[in-house]
Amino acid sequence: MSEIPVNKILQGNALDVLKTLPEKSIDMSITSPPYWSMRDYGTQNERIWDTKDSCDHDWSESIANKQGGGSHGIAPEYNEHRKFESSSAFCSKCGAWKGQLGLEPDYNLFVKHLCDIFDEVKRVLKDTGTCWVNLGDTYSGSHAMGFTSFEKMGIQSYLKDNWQMNDRACAKTDLPNKSLCMIPFRFAIEMVNRDWILRNVIIWRKPNPMPSSITDRFTVDFEYIFFFTKSRMYYFEQQLEDVCKATIERAKHGFSSGKSEQYAGLSHENQRSYSDRLLGGEILGRNKRCVWDITTHSFSDAHFATFPEQLLITPIRAGSPEFVCKKCGKPREKIFDVKQQEQEKSTEDSETKFESLEQERKHRQGFDSSRDWIEPVRKFVGYSDCGCGAGFEKGIVLDPFMGSGTTAVVALGEGRNFVGIELNPEYIEIAKRRMDTLKDVIDSWLTKSRTEINELDKWIGDSGHEKATC
Repeated sequence: MSEIPVNKILQGNALDVLKTLPEKSIDMSITSPPYWSMRDYGTQNERIWDTKDSCDHDWSESIANKQGGGSHGIAPEYNEHRKFESSSAFCSKCGAWKGQLGLEPDYNLFVKHLCDIFDEVKRVLKDTGTCWVNLGDTYSGSHAMGFTSFEKMGIQSYLKDNWQMNDRACAKTDLPNKSLCMIPFRFAIEMVNRDWILRNVIIWRKPNPMPSSITDRFTVDFEYIFFFTKSRMYYFEQQLEDVCKATIERAKHGFSSGKSEQYAGLSHENQRSYSDRLLGGEILGRNKRCVWDITTHSFSDAHFATFPEQLLITPIRAGSPEFVCKKCGKPREKIFDVKQQEQEKSTEDSETKFESLEQERKHRQGFDSSRDWIEPVRKFVGYSDCGCGAGFEKGIVLDPFMGSGTTAVVALGEGRNFVGIELNPEYIEIAKRRMDTLKDVIDSWLTKSRTEINELDKWIGDSGHEKATC
């Protein structure tokens, strides 16, 4: 079995490089693949897809694709032997297609190729692993590839200099012109068809969206992030967000005993208990919601579409373990003290008779017999231990479309390792420079911390106090 190239960016096509990684070696994958029909990365990034090993391909003309829908039922209309005009061609012998991921002449073929890549991601993920995918949509017939030149687009010279648009013909769809292609959801459905478990659809809302001159629809200010798992039992650390300010104010001044109390579903006694625990610091927050407001940020280097670092922090904290056993690979999970809550509920359980299993299930999830919510109390007390005694290492985060290295920077900053895959060598150099900058910042912080510790030790020595030990 090959070794895991920890904290390295591997150059090459994502599908080919993933096949070189060992099975069940990665704790988490997070990435943003190319969006369909949005950008031409150049002919050097072309690959032969769905090829037959024994075929000596003939790319002399654009021909009818004879592949059919494949084992997963993608694109049944391919069986109709349609002809496509594309930046490359189909092989006249086996029907393979040569081109870049994202420039397929049909969105069904793009979804198939993308899911083929995530089949390999699934192979290298541990059974406890999670997979997070950011994917945007495309409008039929109105995207960048639909223009034959920058002049016809009427685009500013700034965009011409900073974006590599495709000057070839628009990719054809069977959808009405100007309609959203619904590619993110086509992708998500196919992923579920391939036995991924879709746990959440997260909305990344952008408070500062790209300005748009469109007047016949609303400005799009969000994208999707899909949260998949490989199995039903997986590593996940609950993430909390701040309790609403209005809730805190109500806790300070007391809840009313009117109809609002009934609508809230809380008895007066439980409201007092909730207020006391909230104001006393026992309740640290509420379970994080699925709409995330995160501002986009410009990047001074050449890469045109970078993740905001803030967008990756929550998934990496939630879906990748800080510590993994060196021997068995089991993630080390945080342990929270909920003894007080369990004692309260166990007393209620002994006195409560349930009419059905459903009623008992709801009760044990946090509702008492009167349907009053008992807010969980979280107090961190330590970590789980698998018992191997082999020591622990950092969890590994994979990004098969690394780009300018944001995943690597955030993973290292959060105390995880990473493995990156990137086709473009220029982006790899950008990523390396960003990681070098991060290393300099960390070294500076450590140097400052050591100086402060030495000064503290000197002060303790001069004052006659004993030095504290960790």
